[in-house]
Amino acid sequence: MTAGTASVIGIGPKTASVVMFWEEEAMRTTSPFIRLLVASGVAVAVVGLPTGAQATSPGANGRIVFASQALGGTYDVFTMNPDASGLVNVTNHPANDRDPAISPEGTKILFRTDRDGNDEIYLMNADGTNPIRLMNDPQQDYAPSWSPDGTEIVWVRQTPGLPPVMHVMNADGTNDHVVGRGLNPQFSPDGSKIAFWRRVDPASLTPVAVFIMNADGTHPHQVTPSNLNGAMPDWAPDGNRLVVSSEVCGPCVESDLYTIKANGKDLRRLTNYVGTGVNAHEAVWSPNGKQILFTHWDVPFGSTADLYMVNVDGTGIANVTNTTGVIEREADWEVLTED
Repeated sequence: MTAGTASVIGIGPKTASVVMFWEEEAMRTTSPFIRLLVASGVAVAVVGLPTGAQATSPGANGRIVFASQALGGTYDVFTMNPDASGLVNVTNHPANDRDPAISPEGTKILFRTDRDGNDEIYLMNADGTNPIRLMNDPQQDYAPSWSPDGTEIVWVRQTPGLPPVMHVMNADGTNDHVVGRGLNPQFSPDGSKIAFWRRVDPASLTPVAVFIMNADGTHPHQVTPSNLNGAMPDWAPDGNRLVVSSEVCGPCVESDLYTIKANGKDLRRLTNYVGTGVNAHEAVWSPNGKQILFTHWDVPFGSTADLYMVNVDGTGIANVTNTTGVIEREADWEVLTED
């Protein structure tokens, strides 16, 4: 199969000895960005945790919000039009500002920043004004995402030596509660479910898989096959399918994008990067449901990363940002309500 062609495939067996859990702090160190995290008494090799693409709702494609870092510098949150025009630095702060998630009505942006010493979730206007700290916790908080009605936020809290835990709270900061163990949580378009990824067996480093649970944390069930090592899910606007990254495991060097029905059926491959020195990560479905935006990483991590776009049938792969010496990642997409 050539790149840019979607197909329904079967995944062959794969043996993996170490999981590269993508823990955020590693991305700020020098290459190869690998350090050890003791999770539940087990040493886990980790490489900067891609956080993520955020859930979308049906509508027209608005502006794209993403994190960008000139090599050797810090991250800022930027916005741009889908054709990469109209680029604006909306945080422009010496700290690392990352993980942007634009609110359903497009007026607010959640983001993660270390401007107060450790990673916390902030809320700001979409133009970067009036940043407000939503939490004050000694642990690392990251990967925020909105519920489709904008009333709730889901995110990840990391305590050193323990597995990452997903939290949900009201958008005003009240009613903070734990909903389960996992990474990159995303509300479904109707708000009833949350997709996320984690180890299949908490006692084993591999495999990892994408799961879906009720929004209150009950009834988690595995969606992607274990030998895919799937991670970083995002929902299609109609809620019927997920886009995921494959091969998120220790021995894996490159990864591809797949889509799968929310019931775990009809796995389809969108890209063919394995063996080419490229990782396809942090995918986000366009609000109109026709394209998927993703981070195109050159191996090794820490080299150039651009935002790419692909049609949902795997055709038309294109470099959107097309920069040199810059990392662009963690995109989210504004939803424009169609009349």
